[in-house]
Amino acid sequence: MFGGDHASADAMMQHVVQNRVRTEEMNRLIDECGCDPETAAILREQVQAMEQEQARFEGVAAAENGRRGLFGHHSRFFQVTASWLNNLWITCFA
Repeated sequence: MFGGDHASADAMMQHVVQNRVRTEEMNRLIDECGCDPETAAILREQVQAMEQEQARFEGVAAAENGRRGLFGHHSRFFQVTASWLNNLWITCFA
C-alpha cells in the first residue's frame, strides 16, 4: 500500500557497491597471486558466484526502490510538510 522501503533499498545498494569493489580487488589479487592455474580457477569460480549473488541482490534493491504503493508518491510530500511544520513549531514556540 505504501510502496517499497527506500531506506533499506539504499542501504542494500551501498553494500552492493562496496562488495563490487571487494570482488574487483579479489580478482586483482588472484591475477597477482602466482598460484597454480587450478587454484586460480577455483578462486575465480568462487568470486564469480559472489558476483552473481551480488547481481541478484542489486536487482532486489532496485525493485524495492522502484516500488510505489497507493501512497508512495505522496511520501516525499509528507516528509517535507512534516519537516516544515516542525521548523515552524520550533520558530514560533521555542
